[in-house]
Amino acid sequence: MLAQIAALAGLQPGYPDPQIHRDWAEGRQRRKQRYDAALEAVERVAWPEAIRDLESLLAEVPDDREAVALLFHAQAIQAVEERQVAEAAQARQEAEARRQRERLGPVLAQIQAGAFDQAITQLDALLAKVPGDREAAALVAQIIETPAAPFRRAPARR
Repeated sequence: MLAQIAALAGLQPGYPDPQIHRDWAEGRQRRKQRYDAALEAVERVAWPEAIRDLESLLAEVPDDREAVALLFHAQAIQAVEERQVAEAAQARQEAEARRQRERLGPVLAQIQAGAFDQAITQLDALLAKVPGDREAAALVAQIIETPAAPFRRAPARR
């Protein structure tokens, strides 16, 4: 279209202000490129990229209804996906906390009941399976530091 406008200016030298038409055609061309880039991003499910492209387009052409609708759609989908990711992360954290409670629950019950020897035996077994288990090691330390825990002392060496 720009070539046709340039030809028009050459064919009709007195044509009133071909620059207005050139500016309009260049604007339409930029709009098409940005909108097409946004559509490609939508097809790739690249929501941040699509949103960026559409916001750029709307900065220049704020009343572009297609771009407004596509931007709204992209923002809505991105918000849903972000919420799903956050919910999945929370579910993983809750599952891990539940697993920890299930794994250490019997030991905690033994500690509360004062069955320190049994708790230490279970914690030793857990630490033998997973030597770096911080929660189990922390419970062992807690029991050792508990004044009520009756530990037998080894006889003094001579």
